[in-house]
Amino acid sequence: MARREWLPTAARRGEPPPQPIELRLARLLLSLRGSAPGGSRDRIDVTQEVLAKILGCTRPTVNKKLWDLEQEGILHVFYGSVEISDPGRMTALSGQSDYFYF
Repeated sequence: MARREWLPTAARRGEPPPQPIELRLARLLLSLRGSAPGGSRDRIDVTQEVLAKILGCTRPTVNKKLWDLEQEGILHVFYGSVEISDPGRMTALSGQSDYFYF
């Protein structure tokens, strides 16, 4: 029987703990906003499923966080897209002002 190697946890490897989903979602949306081709940069054509896969969480989790942000008036959720209605508050939520635009 082959011996299985135990993989150390992220904490043991000295990696920082993962950021809260709200923070990661805000940063991701702002990054995607910066790379939107033409048109309104505040309207991002992306599904909740894609956001969930990028963030490494479930679609219901993304749906709940987007709903919370929509209730706060920071964004609006549409079928297959998200529109940032208050970029200033979204930037404040993300905790940083510079983004990698891919």
